[in-house]
Amino acid sequence: MRDIMRRCSCNIVKLWAKDPRIPIEFDKKLNEYSIVYRDPSGNHSLPLHHCPQCGGRLPKSRRDELFFKPSRSECRRLDRLLRGVQSVDAVVKVLGRPDKRYRAIRFPAREKAIYGYQDIKRSLIYFRLAKTVDVDVQEYDDGKIGISYVPKLKSASRRQLG
Repeated sequence: MRDIMRRCSCNIVKLWAKDPRIPIEFDKKLNEYSIVYRDPSGNHSLPLHHCPQCGGRLPKSRRDELFFKPSRSECRRLDRLLRGVQSVDAVVKVLGRPDKRYRAIRFPAREKAIYGYQDIKRSLIYFRLAKTVDVDVQEYDDGKIGISYVPKLKSASRRQLG
């Protein structure tokens, strides 16, 4: 167990983050290293918690300080409201007009084959329904929907993250 708590000693991730050919970046505001990539839905990052070379832990992320922890009671309330809802129209009947709508997202055939992605017909986001999470609703080309609860950024953090 002691080895898990050991800090990274080789600093290779720090060096990789400086090399523009390697898809690793250091985010000063979050104090974390991430693997970064882009797909048709936008830019993404996967936080690294341990060094891939030496296994040591990387700096402690500030993510918990900057984002709310989703409230169980809020998520349960939203689950109850959305129980049995199977279409975007049904979501709108239950939750009302969304605060934001996003365009369709089409994924290349290769990414669909590798990752199992489905094209997204439309996305709706509700910011006003809960204090700790936003509700993200996606409708796929097959008509099915996905609903996610996304942790909200704390208001003081908005200034820090710009």
